[in-house]
Amino acid sequence: MPYVSSFNTWEYSALDNSRWEDIVAVAVEALSWMELEGLSERQAFFRAVDQLEVKNSRSLRMALLIAVETTRRLNMINHLLHSVVPGSLIEQFDLGQRNLLRAFVYWTVIRGQGKDLLPFIEGARRALGWEATHQLELFFGKISTIKQHRAEDLPDDRKIAFDTFNQPWFIQYCIRTFGRSMALNYLKSTLKPPPAYIRMNPLVRQENSRSKLEAEGVFLEPIDQLENVFRVLHARHPITQTESYKAGVVHIQDKSSCLSTAIAGISEDQNILDLCAAPGGKTSHMAQLMCNRGEIVSVDYSIRRMNTWKKTVERLGVECANPIIADGQRELPLTRKFDLVMLDPPCTSTGSLGKIPSAKWRLTREYLQQMHRIQERLLETASQQVAIDGYIVYSTCSVTLDENELTVRDFLRRHPEFSLVTQEPFIGSKGLLGLEQCQRLFQHRNECNGYFIAKLRRTSE
Repeated sequence: MPYVSSFNTWEYSALDNSRWEDIVAVAVEALSWMELEGLSERQAFFRAVDQLEVKNSRSLRMALLIAVETTRRLNMINHLLHSVVPGSLIEQFDLGQRNLLRAFVYWTVIRGQGKDLLPFIEGARRALGWEATHQLELFFGKISTIKQHRAEDLPDDRKIAFDTFNQPWFIQYCIRTFGRSMALNYLKSTLKPPPAYIRMNPLVRQENSRSKLEAEGVFLEPIDQLENVFRVLHARHPITQTESYKAGVVHIQDKSSCLSTAIAGISEDQNILDLCAAPGGKTSHMAQLMCNRGEIVSVDYSIRRMNTWKKTVERLGVECANPIIADGQRELPLTRKFDLVMLDPPCTSTGSLGKIPSAKWRLTREYLQQMHRIQERLLETASQQVAIDGYIVYSTCSVTLDENELTVRDFLRRHPEFSLVTQEPFIGSKGLLGLEQCQRLFQHRNECNGYFIAKLRRTSE
């Protein structure tokens, strides 16, 4: 189910209290799983849905909205909450109570839905129980009278933190990297999700596939320079519920991710290693460009993620890919060299804050350096698997220097047998630190996830 950033009034005002019970229960449960285990919105949401066995799609969409948008503004919401509830008292509440209060702040103060105050509270009573909710009812009244602090009344660092809903240290990192104006434009753009994109899949034959999608309520706009990639202008229902999606005719994949595969210059009969292959978007796109000829070896360490990979490639009709469960940070059980190694390593997801706002609250300097070290090891593995005159395409959905230009620059210093290659198509911005053959995309400039791509060629042993 895709993230939804806004709803028409009629979609929630007509919901009865039983629906509000489901909405509040799923939203609070998802927020609690995110806080307890550091899960993403999507992981936490589906765990909550499975746990509570809620089926109504309207309730689920509203619950997801509340969970995602509460998470997006978590620093501001915590600030407003502490203005009426003593911090020592908040710590005494259990996880569900704390996140109910946060969701209530979002709904009544940020979203301004005071008219739905009573249905929300009644839904909370039914979902969390009378006793747990009764302890909070004094604060419901106080919260409903809060007026948002005017950011201009705050010191500059806190003003920017509340304007963009980000941690001050990361704001300063972005300002040092991109300059103040560019950094703030990017961070402000992540206050809402970027457009959704889909990729048509010719491996599954269906005539008039675009017309059939329109008949299912999905309207598209083609993307220049990216064949079979479309921007979703409007979808009457979640795309995953359409027959075209279920049949494998389309796949939901961001424009930036499709670009990283397109610049690889893939042709039929190549031997390709897809390192960190799950959940299968790039594997399936490469198979499409190869017309299911040649071979793709798809490696990932996670059994759970590779189960998702298997479902993806089966739905999309991929026949030329073979999975291996292995840790790419260590020596792989492979004896041959490959024409191309595609490496999309784990990253901080700082380019995806519009879609995954929880990523910004998990982000620390230590976590950034941990990701940098993992990426270095994976790039070393990739270098051992590529043949002479073969290529590595390295990409991340991150905007940080540490995970992108610094990783590539240090790799090139250690490996003079590799050199950067000009990318085609080039629809983004030039890389930093003099690595102008690398490509960067930003949500405010390119209307997609923030992204980095480097293409490297091996010229000798």
